[in-house]
Amino acid sequence: LREVINWIKNTERPTLPALMGYFSGTPVGRLLSILLKRESLGNESEFTIEINDGIQQLRKQLATESLKQFAEDTRLGKVSKEQLHKALSEHKK
Repeated sequence: LREVINWIKNTERPTLPALMGYFSGTPVGRLLSILLKRESLGNESEFTIEINDGIQQLRKQLATESLKQFAEDTRLGKVSKEQLHKALSEHKK
């Protein structure tokens, strides 16, 4: 395990394929292969919940970023204050 951690720390852009290639044919590589062939380590329903939570967070972030840009455009005179207030009202719904 220490070898894998050190490889990850010392590799600029570690990826799973690169990791597997680096340790190919070694005892560590064989252990990694066994682990990858096993079934998922987590419950599929947990992943669904996490994915849905992630999507919700991204939606909120998109709305926040959009409103920030809208406010900046208002400051620069590209958008009226009324349009900004309307967008804020819609966002709160």
